[in-house]
Amino acid sequence: MPLPRQEIRIEVPDPRRGRALVERIDLSELARTAPESWAVIGSADGDLPQVLAAVQQWLRDEDIDQTTVYLRDRAHTMTRD
Repeated sequence: MPLPRQEIRIEVPDPRRGRALVERIDLSELARTAPESWAVIGSADGDLPQVLAAVQQWLRDEDIDQTTVYLRDRAHTMTRD
């Protein structure tokens, strides 16, 4: 029996920078989560360290101080450095 898909959700400040993150994470998509909020949603199955490294590099490249990453319905703050 296959394991259930493990979803990851990363808050992004705007659609432009969200699309930049989508390009770094396989099988992810940009979604509006509230009228003024956006997130990148994808699968955390496979290589979670690689996904988190992509988020870390995205924070640096886009000069974003921090973001919130949701994994297994738990919020984790990631910072640029």
